[in-house]
Amino acid sequence: MIAELISVGTELLLGDIVDTNAVYIAQTLSRVGIGCYYRTTVGDNRERLAGALKTALGRSDIVITIGGLGPTMDDITKQGVADALASALVPDDDHANWLRERYYHRGITEPPESVLAQSLVPEQGRGVPNPNGTALGAIFETRGKVALCLPGPPNELIPMVDQTI
Repeated sequence: MIAELISVGTELLLGDIVDTNAVYIAQTLSRVGIGCYYRTTVGDNRERLAGALKTALGRSDIVITIGGLGPTMDDITKQGVADALASALVPDDDHANWLRERYYHRGITEPPESVLAQSLVPEQGRGVPNPNGTALGAIFETRGKVALCLPGPPNELIPMVDQTI
């Protein structure tokens, strides 16, 4: 099995943040016998991300994206993966209701759409629970390929890799 990592974030691309997550995942893949042949970093641009994903899916069995799942306007990873795979995103109603409840307890009757976008999951695939954050991970499955979307904060990513994935 061949894996490829795609880190998403202009802050990574410009060197403002060191990409320790990619190192952690590459080491983890190696320990379980999965070859990681390529690593790419893409800025916060949906079209360039979709292009990088198409290339990665053409040469790898599994592509793991890191980052870009949060509630800000530059968090475009799931949408970029959906574009690359011509896959639809649908809300995970349980997660969306959980987000609404969190906001309701903070005095906000309806969270912004950007917050609810964290509950989107692939129509062909499933969500991945994130016990330490609000952004739901995702596993896209299509045409014998897998794209796995993980959050960027290490305190969310590492437990998801170790305990869930």
